[in-house]
Formats: sequence, structure tokens, C-alpha cells
Amino acid sequence: MLNPETPNGVQYTARLTPTYSTLFNFDVHPEHAGKTCSLVFYLPNSPHGRWRHYDYKASGGIRVSQLENIATAASTWANVGGVRPVGTVAQLGFGGNLVTEFPCPAGRTVGYRVDSINGLDLGYFQMVRPASGLFVRVVD
Repeated sequence: MLNPETPNGVQYTARLTPTYSTLFNFDVHPEHAGKTCSLVFYLPNSPHGRWRHYDYKASGGIRVSQLENIATAASTWANVGGVRPVGTVAQLGFGGNLVTEFPCPAGRTVGYRVDSINGLDLGYFQMVRPASGLFVRVVD
């Protein structure tokens, strides 16, 4: 975050730059107990269409860490608490970028922090169609 003490609230837009990280929460349904989940970052093949939903200024990658506590509207880089690295994509490519796979945390909300690495400068609107951003997917 540009100012590590200032919360940005709840948004559907994300910014990943060498000086700006973004926090995410995902609710994992209880029916996924015993299944494998994957954490995937999607970057659509084209920024154009009915609307432009991302701004890709410089290529690079991402480092994803799981938050010790979930993010809230008052969370900041300085107060979010402990993190545990879970995966890295050195260079984002168009399409799906697998970050990691893990046992689904069924019935829980899980928080993640995504940091830019290798110079990535990307702003985007988190959306399903076309898939843009970070998602938890059930593999099996």
C-alpha cells in the first residue's frame, strides 16, 4: 500500500505495483471438505472489449501470502498481522497462472496478500467473466 497506515476499505478493484499490495478474502463453502483447492491468478488475453477492466503498465509477477487473520475494511499493510508465503508466479502470463494447490479450508474464510514482484504494475477490476484477478478454485 502506498501509505502503510491508511486503509482503502472494501473494493472490487486491485492495484499491484512495487509499492502497492492488495488484500483478498475468500469464503470456502463447507461442501468442499476433503477436496483440493487451487489459488489461480487470471489475466485475460485482451484488455479490450465492452470496457477496459485492467491497466497493465509493466510486466512482472506476484507473491501470495496467507494472512494470519482475514482482511477487514480497516486493514492496512501495517496492521494486517502475520503472513505466510504460499506461492509465487515470477512472470504473469495471459490466462490462468497457478499459484499453489492445497487442501480446501472448508467452512472458513481465508485471507491473502498479493505483492508485486519483478516490476509488475497492474490495476484491475476483479470479475468472473472474463476471469480477472485472484480466485480460489476447487480442483476435485
